[in-house]
Amino acid sequence: MKADKALNPQLVREIAQLIDRFNLREDVTVLSFDLTGIKLLKEVDAGIRTGALFQPRLFRAGSPLLKATMIRRALAVGAAEIALNRLLATPRIINDAQSAGLKVVVWTVDNPAWLEFAGRLGVHAIITNNPRAMRAGSTQIAKR
Repeated sequence: MKADKALNPQLVREIAQLIDRFNLREDVTVLSFDLTGIKLLKEVDAGIRTGALFQPRLFRAGSPLLKATMIRRALAVGAAEIALNRLLATPRIINDAQSAGLKVVVWTVDNPAWLEFAGRLGVHAIITNNPRAMRAGSTQIAKR
């Protein structure tokens, strides 16, 4: 969920209506860096699955305190998922997020070798720019 400026309530309501109109509730997770927008969407329709996006420029990769803040912020807005840039996705934060009940999504993963790491840690999903290379890489990992 993106907007040029702060998300307005009308956009959030329209997103919820489109999800219902096209029967996408089981197929869609609404992600946003704007956690206020995620909270507003949950207020409009608590049944829509949501995820809180985080990027490294806001959170240093090595800071456990800031990573705990990401988890608290995701939970505070009712997100079911935490979507971390791959530079933030350390074993500790993945484990801590899962322990808090959040599914972990990692973006942008374009190296097939990363799939093995994600699999060992129980990452729910990855976001990639190159699905073909990732699929080929997952086949090679499975053969090992």
